[in-house]
Amino acid sequence: MLAGLTLALAVFVAYAGVRDNGFLNWDDDLYVTRNPHVQSLSTANLAWMLRNTLPQWGPLAFAAHAVDVRLFGLDPGAHHLTSVGLHACVAVLVLFAFLSLSRASGVPWTKNARVAGGFAAALLFALHPLRVESVAWASEKKDLLCALFMLIALLAWLRRAAATTAAARRTAFVLANLAVALALLSKPMAVTLPVLLLVLDAYPLGRMSWAGWPRLLSEKALMIAFAALVGGITVAPPREAAPRMRVGVMESSARTLLPLRSATFHLQKTLWPEPLVAFYPAPPPARRRLADPEFALSALLVAAASLAALWRWSRGERYWLAAWAFYGVALLPVSGLWPLAGQVGADRFSYVPTLPLFLLAGAVVARAWATRARALLLGLVAALALVFGLMTRAQVRLWRDSETFWGHVVAVFPGQVVMAHNNLGALFHERGLREGSLEELARAEAQYRQAIALVPRHANAWNNLGLIHEQRGERAEAERCYRRALLIAPRHPQAQANLGRLLATAGPVAAP
Repeated sequence: MLAGLTLALAVFVAYAGVRDNGFLNWDDDLYVTRNPHVQSLSTANLAWMLRNTLPQWGPLAFAAHAVDVRLFGLDPGAHHLTSVGLHACVAVLVLFAFLSLSRASGVPWTKNARVAGGFAAALLFALHPLRVESVAWASEKKDLLCALFMLIALLAWLRRAAATTAAARRTAFVLANLAVALALLSKPMAVTLPVLLLVLDAYPLGRMSWAGWPRLLSEKALMIAFAALVGGITVAPPREAAPRMRVGVMESSARTLLPLRSATFHLQKTLWPEPLVAFYPAPPPARRRLADPEFALSALLVAAASLAALWRWSRGERYWLAAWAFYGVALLPVSGLWPLAGQVGADRFSYVPTLPLFLLAGAVVARAWATRARALLLGLVAALALVFGLMTRAQVRLWRDSETFWGHVVAVFPGQVVMAHNNLGALFHERGLREGSLEELARAEAQYRQAIALVPRHANAWNNLGLIHEQRGERAEAERCYRRALLIAPRHPQAQANLGRLLATAGPVAAP
């Protein structure tokens, strides 16, 4: 109880700065600020949440935003604080997960050793600056909900194996299935959850055998069916998504090597979280060959880690392979096998997959509890927690507002992230219209042109540039930009509406 309260307090201290942060012009409009369907939990809005797949299918995430709007209106600080509360709950569940896994594995640790190891694992996980993107970005409440229910599912599965009565086993089984469903309703990344439960079956539960495969799969049939359904919804976006999906998506031939880079990328950021940026651009297709140093090194590291884990398994230390398998499976949906809009990875992608790394760190503390190394390790954990906490507080400030946020991306990756330039342009554009500032409109035009220079087939940037020209009365240039956007994405709704208005009237023009 005390350990859990201490964890929650540490999380709120580290993330206290989110109260001063605002919403961003990156998906927050779709999830909260300009979405009329989260203004209440009416039957019509709930039906919309179940049908909607933009920017991603996740009805429970939209419902959570609707609850926030009902309670706090559009106060961004309050929305961010509910995310901090969810993150604190996840941290406490990490502690419980460590205790359950250590009991199931049968390791001869004392109760104090288990609690110390679990507290260390949960504290380092919760305060690590890689968590900031999931917590400080209002749109990523879905990440926290998904992780929360994934951990509940894992804990229920472990509880089912430890239950001594048929009634207790049935209750745990129902809870596990319900938690899987809620995780999938929060974010499609949970599609790997049935496979992660198979990893638990192998270790620490020891239920895996060739003869037992049919039973292991049949007991997860409902989970697998729901995961397949959600996966199908996710990889088949509706027709109206075409203009959005068209921008920045990589060709499949250029993505084949990205899973190798993704596997080592998130490990690298966990071990050395500097710099942390909201968007890490993937290398251009011309530089994606196995012979290139970054991919060759990634391939060698993945192979070496896999062989080392298999070797440790053969020597009876099975948790290494289980942790490596958990990491790889959990990371698979965001590994690059499917389009990632031109990025090699993201801090939020590491939220669940890197959990085994922190659990292993906790195991080191628990094993050393009865040795002379205990004081040294506890001091190291305390020092790391302090460093992580300070880094997290600094990282939270980079999410203060859209200009600070995108400015940081451009500063770290100058001239490389088209989304940053287009969204900065939209920010300056809206401000210029609101304040009647020609200077801000000029800044917006410069950002749109930078986005087009990076990706000439960026339909949104062409449409936005057309708005700038139309607002200046340059109708011929505006028409040319709108037509260029429609040539790239013929169903682009904003470009269609803008061109139609331009051709029909010379009236006022709306903001981007």
